[in-house]
Amino acid sequence: SQGANVLGVDITPCNSFPCTFTIGKQYTVRVGFAATTDIWGGSVVANSIYNGVTKALRLRDPVLCNHLIPPCPVRTGRSYVFSYTGTISWKIPDPIYAEKPRSTVQLFHPYWESSAVRFSRNSEESRTCDLSASSLNTTIKIYLQWQLVNQYTWPFLCIQFPVKFIEEKANSANVPPNHHSKTR
Repeated sequence: SQGANVLGVDITPCNSFPCTFTIGKQYTVRVGFAATTDIWGGSVVANSIYNGVTKALRLRDPVLCNHLIPPCPVRTGRSYVFSYTGTISWKIPDPIYAEKPRSTVQLFHPYWESSAVRFSRNSEESRTCDLSASSLNTTIKIYLQWQLVNQYTWPFLCIQFPVKFIEEKANSANVPPNHHSKTR
């Protein structure tokens, strides 16, 4: 990332990679960062990356300043927390791989705490959104990429992580077995 040093990332819910998100349920992405440049405003960009193709995802509120603590403007040398909570409403393909993916990501090194995955900055490589060919040993379905961009639409912070999406099936447990309607 140019313009910020990532201090930590918290994705909820996420117990392991790839993070499993349920369509229709809430998620939260939090990123702590130290600013290395002044930012007066900007926006939040979320992308899905699938088979090397990047597609923009629609966010309910993409205004950067609405998601920062402390609020805008961002000042060099100060620490901030970006926090976005939304509902998964994207229709993203969830392919089944017969082989390992061509690219994987080594963006942050996880340590576990509570029900969320928390990440800490470990190296120069951990502050980029570049895909690395040799990190995770798991089959990755899709990546989500979050970019914070300044008022000139230049990204100053970028993270990405592997995810898979599931749909919650309707619960038929409320219908008793052998229930038949009677007509008279």
